Amino acid sequence: MRSTAEQQRRHYEKHNNDLSDVGYREHLMRVIRPLRSLLGENANGLDYGCGPILSIGTLMKAEGIECHSFDPLFFPDDTLLTEDTYDFITCSEVVEHFNDPHKEFQNLYEMLRPGGFLAVMTQLPPLSFKGWWYHRDPTHVVFYSEETFDWIAKHWNMRPVFLAENVFILKK
Repeated sequence: MRSTAEQQRRHYEKHNNDLSDVGYREHLMRVIRPLRSLLGENANGLDYGCGPILSIGTLMKAEGIECHSFDPLFFPDDTLLTEDTYDFITCSEVVEHFNDPHKEFQNLYEMLRPGGFLAVMTQLPPLSFKGWWYHRDPTHVVFYSEETFDWIAKHWNMRPVFLAENVFILKK
């Protein structure tokens, strides 16, 4: 059963997203470091599904990169989705929440400029799915494999440029 927006909001507010926590910052840097190495000096990006705090946006700005933040529950500025395109889009622990992955990836693709990067961080299922903690989160409705990201890249004519530690970066 799909949870309501209010149920999802309450669930996300329980997460320990604290930029003063070294472990949390290091977790986010797993997607920021490789992405930063691919970006030019005047890159403009979007953290799609940022959650209750502006974590990746804040860390990217500290790296000298402009990064807007969007979240349908916490920062629902739809103009960010329609009035600009981006050199990069990050989705950290977001794609597993997509109720319609094809539509969501299509939207992300359309928001990327030619040559732009889609940087996704999500947990990949282990061989033993039954004992996996990640699928017990009621807001996680879809899961991905490396093969899925290969399919996504081919379907949208993108090129994989980075894969490590559950981080996938595709270039448009």
